[in-house]
Amino acid sequence: MASYAFSWNTITFSESGGELTATINLEGTAEGFGTVMGTLSAHGAGTPSGTYDLLCVSFPESGEQVIARGTGEWRQEAGDRWISNGSAELSNGDTIKADGVFLLRERTWSGNFG
Repeated sequence: MASYAFSWNTITFSESGGELTATINLEGTAEGFGTVMGTLSAHGAGTPSGTYDLLCVSFPESGEQVIARGTGEWRQEAGDRWISNGSAELSNGDTIKADGVFLLRERTWSGNFG
């Protein structure tokens, strides 16, 4: 499996129908895709579990940019640690599945995909 590692600086919260959504702008790298920038919207913020939507674009040093549109689930594992799993459809026609860990203190999201 390949790996990814993202970081973020800010989180923006919004509310709709009583549900909080945390919007996180991510940047980092994904093995085989180079630099990646994206936005993750975590629905159910402030609760122990929820879902997410993800939209990313990769910028490899050589090759065409790839857009990823994904969805998944997350759950709190400890006070500042969340586990995620999901999948994404890529603009090159591939589908990937990913598992990861959010660390609030470090402001990172990293894991594996394939």
